[in-house]
Amino acid sequence: MVITIHFVDNDWKLHKKILNFCAISSHKGDDIAVVLGKCLDEWGLASKLFTVTVDNVASNSAACTTLVSDLKRHDHHLFSRGEFLHVRCIAQILNLIVWDGLKVVGKSIKHVRATVKFIRQSPSRLQRFQECAIAERIESKASLCLDVPTRWNSTYKMLGTALVYEHAFTKYSKRDPYYNIELPKDDEADRPPNSDDWKQVKHLLVFLEVFYNVTMRLSGTSYVTSNLLFFEIVAIHSMLKYLEEVVETIDDNDEESEGIEELGCRVTTFDGMAKRMMMKYDKYYGAPEKMNPLVCIAPIFDHWYKLVGPEVSLCDLFGEMQGSAIVSKVK
Repeated sequence: MVITIHFVDNDWKLHKKILNFCAISSHKGDDIAVVLGKCLDEWGLASKLFTVTVDNVASNSAACTTLVSDLKRHDHHLFSRGEFLHVRCIAQILNLIVWDGLKVVGKSIKHVRATVKFIRQSPSRLQRFQECAIAERIESKASLCLDVPTRWNSTYKMLGTALVYEHAFTKYSKRDPYYNIELPKDDEADRPPNSDDWKQVKHLLVFLEVFYNVTMRLSGTSYVTSNLLFFEIVAIHSMLKYLEEVVETIDDNDEESEGIEELGCRVTTFDGMAKRMMMKYDKYYGAPEKMNPLVCIAPIFDHWYKLVGPEVSLCDLFGEMQGSAIVSKVK
């Protein structure tokens, strides 16, 4: 388990330090809480703890509950008695939301992944592929990269790089006789991508760019991100809601269904994807009680927004009645 601390010093400079990197006896919530509490005690930080941000698994939620109970029992001061200590990791929630959506268009991604893997398996294939890229006058110096299954943004990068070399892949398939023979042998679904796959990837990249940019902004460690959290959540909700509404109002056979100009992708292609992503979004942020109030409070201290920004957005998210109730609590 890695325990990382973020804090602001007396000169208002933000710091990030790793306090501990240790083995734990199990992944049970109580065991995690024991190790975390011991580490905080050793560093004299138990009374200075403001929030704990963890991935969204049940054992981590249990660990936060146990930690609050232990700290209060030992008379450590906690902000609001630890009511708001547990903060969900939005970067990981974004990862879960996007992966749920990617399952809808998984075949096209799998075809590209298998092709990239095939070419990267030997230096001779890579050399031949580079020759194809030169022949197609592709000037990009980016290298083909494979994604990491647990990080969707690496899939975004893999698809983005592969799309640049789309015509090089086509030329390579004509120069390597084993390309169309050996590749499907590994798995019948792992065939080379066709023109429909590349179109799917192109539209998918435009759709996912919003989520990629959000992930990058919220993953920064050299600047404060707590004031950005709330409005990124609102932006994601608005985009998914907009896509769902447009899909409902446009007939599949209508010429307008060729695409949404703002997203640059076919509405019908990403109908199921948007719905799955919205379901996952609602699981974590779909109701006021699911959202830590600190997420709404942080932007108030941002001079760009103050109280007006969160107030308007909360009413948009949850309706006038619920939004006003949350605003009163935040005040």
